[in-house]
Amino acid sequence: MDRVDIQMVSIWTDTVNVNPMYHFVRQRTSELLKPEINRRLMNSGYPVIPSQSVNADVMRYQKLYPYAPALFALAAVLENNYSIGCIALDAEKEKRNHSNWLEETALEMSFCTNLAVFISFVTPETDRMLDFCHRIKKHNSEVIIVVGGVHATYYSADLMKSDCIDFVIIGEGEETVTELMNAIKSKQNYASIRGLAYRENGEVLFSKPRNQMTCIENLPIPAYHFIDSYTAKRILFTPTFSRGCPLGCDYCAESHFWNKTLRHKDPIRFVDELELLNKKYNQSVIHIADSTFGLDIDKLDRLCTELEKRKLDCLFSINARPDLFTYLNEKRVARLMKLNFFEIYIGAESASQEVINTLHRVQTNDILLNTLSKLKQMEFPIVKLYLMIGAPGDNHTSMQLTMKLVRKLLENDLILYATTRFFVPTPGTPLFDCDKFNTSRWSEYDRYNFPPLYNVSELSDIELDCYLIMLQNLQMNYYLNQMPTHIRKEHRSALADYVNSTYQKQTYF
Repeated sequence: MDRVDIQMVSIWTDTVNVNPMYHFVRQRTSELLKPEINRRLMNSGYPVIPSQSVNADVMRYQKLYPYAPALFALAAVLENNYSIGCIALDAEKEKRNHSNWLEETALEMSFCTNLAVFISFVTPETDRMLDFCHRIKKHNSEVIIVVGGVHATYYSADLMKSDCIDFVIIGEGEETVTELMNAIKSKQNYASIRGLAYRENGEVLFSKPRNQMTCIENLPIPAYHFIDSYTAKRILFTPTFSRGCPLGCDYCAESHFWNKTLRHKDPIRFVDELELLNKKYNQSVIHIADSTFGLDIDKLDRLCTELEKRKLDCLFSINARPDLFTYLNEKRVARLMKLNFFEIYIGAESASQEVINTLHRVQTNDILLNTLSKLKQMEFPIVKLYLMIGAPGDNHTSMQLTMKLVRKLLENDLILYATTRFFVPTPGTPLFDCDKFNTSRWSEYDRYNFPPLYNVSELSDIELDCYLIMLQNLQMNYYLNQMPTHIRKEHRSALADYVNSTYQKQTYF
């Protein structure tokens, strides 16, 4: 590990307590879908070779190491004045390949850092983050540790109770970390730095809130090059074109953390970023992670114009609302298709209007069906849904409606797949209620957990889990029934063997 001023650290992933059937059915469905995905891509006329299109399966994001995107952005604004190292602890775990890998990494980092360790993390990583910070401080108490992110912003006071954390960045980080590092280097006072939790003479203090940047067009391209040594380890890149969301759904951090004002990167510079990921890092499938892509028509048109000039050799995936055609007309969607936008994830969440209303979303099944029908008419290759189970108001009736909706959409070839997860509101959002959750168990707070740790529905944990498995099984069987007899027998035999071997050994209910 090279000696640097700042180490940017992305916390390692960990196994969550999931009903084993969940992953088995999902993996089997992914295998069944691969040929269908390839067929749709080939028929669409996209310039895709099989080795590229096969990466577009249901499970592709689970096959990659995540790296906190915020760290790339922070590294980019700091690299001109400080030497930086970016560490992906997932890759370190694989590289070191022994039981003491974490302690060894912390030891090396504690003596290879001149100024500070930066960690951006999400809620389920909280306990692991604190564990790693304690290990660093144990070896070298002089190393300054700075943490940030959505969870850190809303739980800064709790985090500062841990003596292993020196600073918490509250809110958007680029301007705050620049001022903070300058103050650390010159040993100045921190009181004037907005958006910061810090200590002074043993007392935890909070500076004034920082206003978000009014414009992000001039921000540099995220500093992906700092993890060049990890590219063979399949690092997951999730670029974003915008920040913020005007919708304000009550369970999502996007509009509450970034606020409802939508800000975009410069379209030409964003295409520079996409081209870098495509050509240098061999990304053949890029998911643009904006919560709702294409809301700013002017920015979208400029982006498309630049993509038409560059002719990148990759596929693009985006997120959209059920009312897609209220903000993008068919002409623009067709233009995106010509530019290799091959996949749309639509946040449907539930078939029950009552549940949708509790989430503070504006949509109806009619709007969703109209959007999906238009996409089918346009022969858009891959359309998937996001579904949530266990939201406020969910009951047997709402779940039956959702089951019927998914079956109807599959039978009418309106979607390829519906990703199903437990309802998990983000800390800091209106639907997150601390009284319903034991905050000492942050590491278990995950949308894939069983039993679900955050259940505000009328259904029991076991009922929720059964509906989750049934929704997946419905989809697996839909595609399985289209397979030749010998393939159906093979999959069903494997399922029977799996159930017998797994559930005889352990009890999950």
